[in-house]
Amino acid sequence: MTKMPPRILLFLKAPRSGLVKTRLAKDVGEEKSCRIYRQLVEHQIKQLPVDWPVDVYVEPPEALDEMEAWLGSRFRYVGQCPGDLGDRLQQGCQRSLRRKGSAVLCLGGDCPGLSEAFLRQAAQVLEEGAEVVFGPTPDGGYYLVGMKKEQPGLFTGIPWSSSETLSVSLQKTRSLGLKVALLPELSDVDTLADWERERRKFQI
Repeated sequence: MTKMPPRILLFLKAPRSGLVKTRLAKDVGEEKSCRIYRQLVEHQIKQLPVDWPVDVYVEPPEALDEMEAWLGSRFRYVGQCPGDLGDRLQQGCQRSLRRKGSAVLCLGGDCPGLSEAFLRQAAQVLEEGAEVVFGPTPDGGYYLVGMKKEQPGLFTGIPWSSSETLSVSLQKTRSLGLKVALLPELSDVDTLADWERERRKFQI
């Protein structure tokens, strides 16, 4: 029987001025930060394996048609639920794992170094026995989290968008007795310095 590929859950915001890359907007303005966001997401999407299914979780949830007009009909579009990032990750993982049963890899659209090779590495470590995989960022967060089955409680009580996001998440996996794997560290783009560095490196 053919092995099912993992399902990518891509958490994105509609590309609207004032909604995306607000830290970056403080340096470059809302319109330019929105253009940069579009470039980052379009670059990210080019790295996704063409044979893997992708669900795009959209904020705000009423922007599904807007996102499909931007990114195309290849993907399945779902509105993000209310709550914090943990609630949204939990919703996505639960829906996908209950419906399809294959592993899920959750990511955003602002990590230029996240190539197809890293995604396949994440899938491989899950196949080899890891129950959860994280891709760390230098600021203490993570650019990817993946799993093979639901992990109730993994996303609760996490200080999102902080220097402790990953460390507290790893503490949670230890308390739950989960086998964890870490991918190589990659940078995401939150500030003007991040953008200038990453766009030169990856010719975005």
